[in-house]
Amino acid sequence: MLDFISKFKGDFLVNRDLKVYSYEDLEKSIIEISNDYTKIKPGTKVIIRSDYSFKSISIFLYLAKLGCNICPITSENDAELNEKLLLFKGDYLIDSKLNYKLVFLENNKIKNDISDLNASITLFSSGTSGIPKMMVQNLKSIFESHDVPKNQKQLRILLFLLFDHVGGLNTLISSIKKGMCVAITSSRNPEDICNFISEANINVLPTTPTFLNMLLLSDAFIPEKFNSIKLITYGTEKMPPGTLKKINILLPRVKLLQTFGTSETGIVKTISKSSDSLFFKIIDTDYKVVNNELFLKTKTQIKNYEGINSDSFTQDGWFKTGDIVEVDDDGFIKVISRINNIINVGGLKVFPNEIEQLIFELDFVIDATVYGKPNAFVGNIICLKVIVEGGIDVLIAKKQIKLFCRTKLDKYKIPQKIIVTNIVTSTLRFKKSLE
Repeated sequence: MLDFISKFKGDFLVNRDLKVYSYEDLEKSIIEISNDYTKIKPGTKVIIRSDYSFKSISIFLYLAKLGCNICPITSENDAELNEKLLLFKGDYLIDSKLNYKLVFLENNKIKNDISDLNASITLFSSGTSGIPKMMVQNLKSIFESHDVPKNQKQLRILLFLLFDHVGGLNTLISSIKKGMCVAITSSRNPEDICNFISEANINVLPTTPTFLNMLLLSDAFIPEKFNSIKLITYGTEKMPPGTLKKINILLPRVKLLQTFGTSETGIVKTISKSSDSLFFKIIDTDYKVVNNELFLKTKTQIKNYEGINSDSFTQDGWFKTGDIVEVDDDGFIKVISRINNIINVGGLKVFPNEIEQLIFELDFVIDATVYGKPNAFVGNIICLKVIVEGGIDVLIAKKQIKLFCRTKLDKYKIPQKIIVTNIVTSTLRFKKSLE
């Protein structure tokens, strides 16, 4: 599965200290690891707790080549680790906190019914709505979904999305299959990322709209530090139109590409209609739109969640993404909202996107998010969080937004709670935080 690595020359990885490892170093490291972990056999279930490092990536590739079921975890929270240990019931733990020592998991002798897949990857949902769901994908299929180019791609790409995130793993695997140089850093705050991009001459930045907003509002964002960047890819959440417009203005030579995928299906190949468009087209993957919801069918998708039967999967193999989309005459898709984000107010449906698009008409707005909160009298109330440009008085902005909503919206659609800020907060996976 890794025979292609020997074909590549030059840099494989650069870290925050600007230390560079070659593809030859990677091959040697994989051989050394095979000698260190002789107890691990094909089909063994192994948890790797680590962020990206030369060592953790080498371990991941060795275990994939061996044919193991690998579960990467980046959280340093021991309670979260223990919860996932109980769910995954692995044979071994390799923990960066223990200098990558191999730990036998004696308490996990009783196995669950995880599918017997050689070279598989187990990922967990974020678990925001209860116990995290466990998903097992065939690693061989993921590797095979990326082609080895005739000519090695001599580009440096930042591994920004996390090691245990489907987008992060996709970036890692696709980069290795192309012979690119991956750049890693333990810090993901805007100032450190800006400096690292400049110092390491990074060419490709895969990230999230929320992080781009954090960059735009950061004093550390200086366009000249992005002179080496040729491509920014963004996904995992909706891109605010104001953010996309501003990035295009500040970085006019940079191409922007919207990505799309789910933990259940893997990342699909896409093309954006243009760098300043929110429309994208899915290529090389079966998809259809049913009642405005996007359905996918990929070669890398799971059959169902482990131990759970979900109606998200149809009997004929389609996965319901839960994304409400609009399709234009050229077949390009725009994500409008999530089905579970539709808000019921006194029996009336409110589509968050309708209110958000209205708020974006205000020129000082960078981002707007509409969501519901339970209410004993009407079922839910409408809440609105708005991020405004730096230097804007948030109290004055809030008054303007309230007045704007009252004059433009039906009474039941008017937000009852409005948060206005010029500080971007995010989850650990750099998606927007509502509070």
